[in-house]
Amino acid sequence: MDSECIFCSIYSKDMNVLYKDSRVFIILDIRPLSKGHLLVIPVKHGEFLYDCEEEDVAHAMRTIWKAVKLLGIKKFNILQNNGHIQSVPHVHFHIVPCIDKVNCLKIDWKVVDTPLDYVNENVKKLKEEFKKLN
Repeated sequence: MDSECIFCSIYSKDMNVLYKDSRVFIILDIRPLSKGHLLVIPVKHGEFLYDCEEEDVAHAMRTIWKAVKLLGIKKFNILQNNGHIQSVPHVHFHIVPCIDKVNCLKIDWKVVDTPLDYVNENVKKLKEEFKKLN
């Protein structure tokens, strides 16, 4: 817990916490992108995803899966900002229901054109890097 962190404070004071267990808690986002926008937050404070324990991240994903099933949310986005456009420096996952064209996550998705030789070269390099995951 970080005494300066708003999410740690919300958890410790049980302020509007919808669900909690030993690893995560869920709150309603107070600045939602759509109606029903939820935040699933690991209890242990960490600013970046790689600061979290692997099991806490896995548990957060399982909790998201259970929450959307429980609430009957069919169309949604899961979002985790890691440093970039992260408003609170405590890892959290957004569940953003897509209700209609207004009540949903809007992404200006601009792809980057890349030459085929760039792709082929990087596939080779990245395959070597990903061998380290085993």
